[in-house]
Amino acid sequence: MADLPAQAAQAALKDLDRAYANWFNPNHTACRPTFEKRTAKLRFSLPGQAIDVRHVSRKWSEVWIPKLGWRKFRRHHPIDGTVRNATFSYAPGSGWQVSFGIASRNITAPPNGNPVTGIDFGIACSAFLADEEEPRMLPKTLRPGEQRRLVGLERRKARQITWAKRHNEGRYSAKLRRAIQEIARLRARQARRRNDFTHKLTTDVAKNHGVVGIKDLRIKDMTASAKGTVTTPGTNVGVKAGINRGILDNAHGERRRQL
Repeated sequence: MADLPAQAAQAALKDLDRAYANWFNPNHTACRPTFEKRTAKLRFSLPGQAIDVRHVSRKWSEVWIPKLGWRKFRRHHPIDGTVRNATFSYAPGSGWQVSFGIASRNITAPPNGNPVTGIDFGIACSAFLADEEEPRMLPKTLRPGEQRRLVGLERRKARQITWAKRHNEGRYSAKLRRAIQEIARLRARQARRRNDFTHKLTTDVAKNHGVVGIKDLRIKDMTASAKGTVTTPGTNVGVKAGINRGILDNAHGERRRQL
């Protein structure tokens, strides 16, 4: 406990108290708080009074963390305002990231007077705007070489897990952990490319149109598995799984949220 910054422990207790308060509130949709999985994302929060930020260069800055000192990070967005809190999270394949809560003026943007459009989200055609003749296509999130390497790593992982269960009492070897880390690195790269396309698409649509209409897609129902049960097995399970991967790869729900 002495090695842990007191503010991080206090922030965790505040989050727990807020979770139970939301659960007890009949007007809130929160469910019963549960423990996170061991494989969940590592993260901790610190208040703005416990940290400090200074700029080192045009793209790099440093943040002061209690008991750890100054840590350099790449700045992806200008910090315009007063820092109220900071959340540090670890993503497999990407490393540690920091996000700041900023107190700034709430500026209401007036209507831009641009035309109205509708968007149809799909799989083969990522996005088709009503006032455009050419569709917006999501580039391949993995190159052919990266895709082949991912398939090979997945097969290697499956073989090593089977060997660990049979001969090593389920304990993971160092080679298996390296394979899992390489898979996570490729998946993180794929997610970054997908998010990059999504941000550029929604930003361009919002800037050039005044009203945007989209379909009310039920993503959870659309990506339901066709496996079925033992008594009533499903049909074309592999085809449906490929369609589900295509829907999730296009991130329809995230596009709607950003718009």
